[in-house]
Order: sequence, then C-alpha cells, then structure tokens
Amino acid sequence: MYSHAVESSVTTHRLSRYNAVVNATTLTTTLCSSTKCHIPLGPSITSTAPRYTAVHSSTQTLEPTRSSSSSSSSSSSSSRAAAAAAAAAEQRQQRQSSSSGGGGGGGGSGGSGGGSGSGGSGSSSSRAAAEQQQQSSSSRAAAAAEQQSSSSSRAAAEQQSSRAAAAEQQQSSSSSRAAAEQQQQSSSRAAEQQSSSSRAAAAEQQQQSSSRAAAEQQQQQQQSSSSRAAAAEQQQQQQQKSSSSRAAAAAAAAAAAAAAAAAEQQQQQQQQQQSSSRAAAAAAAAAAAARRHLTRAMQ
Repeated sequence: MYSHAVESSVTTHRLSRYNAVVNATTLTTTLCSSTKCHIPLGPSITSTAPRYTAVHSSTQTLEPTRSSSSSSSSSSSSSRAAAAAAAAAEQRQQRQSSSSGGGGGGGGSGGSGGGSGSGGSGSSSSRAAAEQQQQSSSSRAAAAAEQQSSSSSRAAAEQQSSRAAAAEQQQSSSSSRAAAEQQQQSSSRAAEQQSSSSRAAAAEQQQQSSSRAAAEQQQQQQQSSSSRAAAAEQQQQQQQKSSSSRAAAAAAAAAAAAAAAAAEQQQQQQQQQQSSSRAAAAAAAAAAAARRHLTRAMQ
C-alpha cells in the first residue's frame, strides 16, 4: 500500500511537470505564429507525452490551467493588434508612395523644356527620400511592436513557468506530506503490530513457564509418592523380617522348652526306674532275709 501511494504521488508530480511544459510550449507557439517571431521552442516533448498518456489515460487528463489560458489569450490579442497596426501602416505607406509616384511621372512627361525636366527630377528624388524615411519609420515601428510582443510573450511564458513551478512545488510538498503521513501511519501500525507480537510472545513464554513449573511440580510429587511407596515397602519388609525373626525365636524357645520337658521327663523316668530297682532290690533282700530266717527257724 505504501509503495503504491508513493508511486501515485510521483506520477502525479510528473504529470504536473508535463502539464507545465505543454502549457508553456502552447503559449510560445501561439505568440510566435501571431507575431512571426523566431523564438526557439526548446526540446520536443512528443517523446515523453505518449508514456504518461498511455499509463494514466484512464485516470489523468492533461488540461491547461485557467491562468495560463487567460495569459495566452491576452498576449495573443496584443500580438494581433500590433501586427494589424503594422500592416495598416505599411499599407498606407504603399498607397502614399504609389500616389506620389504617379504625380511625378505626369510632371515629367508634361514638361518638354529643360527647366521643367530638371524640376521634375528634383521632386522625384525628394519623394524617394521621404518614402525611404517613411519605410524606415514603419520598419522601426514594426520592429518595436515585434520586440514588445516578444517581451510580453517572454514575460507571459516566464510568469506561467513560475506559476507552474509554484504549483509543482506545492504538489510536491503535498505529495511529501501525504507520503510522510502514510509512513507515520505505517510506522505506528508496525509498532502496534510489534507490541502485539511482543505481548503474545510474553504470554506464550509465561504459559510455557507455568506449564514447565506445573510439570516439574507434578514430577516432584510423583517422585515423593514413589519415595513414600518405597519407604512403606521397606518398612513392610522390615516388619515381615522382624515377624519372621520373632516367630523363629518363639519356635526355638518352644523347641527348647519341649527339649527341657523331655529331658525332665526322662530324668523322672530314670529316677522312678532307679527307685523301682532299689525297691525291688530291697524286697529281694528282705525276701532273702526272710527265707534265711525261716530256714534257721525250721532248723
């Protein structure tokens, strides 16, 4: 959009310059054709005209300004008046010279003597001198009129050139202001877009930081849960080991108690057997003693 606006302003600037050149050339051509002067028209502009008209024929038209047309018409009117005055003076001079020439001829032919002949020749020379002087005055008047017309045409061309330059400068200033305003708008839009991008990037970065912190916290919680589970499992294993140790100790104690009870029972049995053996021996001894006593008694 910005490049298109700049190109449009540059094209408008070139078209205004082309209009100024066309107007100045048209004015100079009109003045020279009316006064028959020989003012150089400068370089031709036909080579540059088709390019602008071909590109901008649909949107731009080349029209002369009102000031240039009014100055051209006034200069053309003054040039026509000067040319008409010079032509009338030349025509009057030709009529006077033709009438004076006819009178001299009649006098010369009518005078047959030498005196009248010489008088006729003196009058003809004075008429020729007057005619030459009048022609010189007419030529000077025509040259003065032509010079005045040329000066007025130059002044009009310079005035139109200055107006065209002022219009071109004003249009260039307007184009520059429009380009500056458009550049400022583009800069403000770019700054706003950059600010929006920065805000979006900051929000995205904050969201990423929050997501990262949440993921780390969740990972720490998972690690803490895993640590707690491992500690609980280890404690359970220790409890199981302790229970197994207690059971083994109880079993060993029970086995020891059973062994002690068996030993005591065996000892009691041995004591009973010994007591029985002693009683049997005592009974046998008593029986032997009784038999002996009976035997003695019977003897």
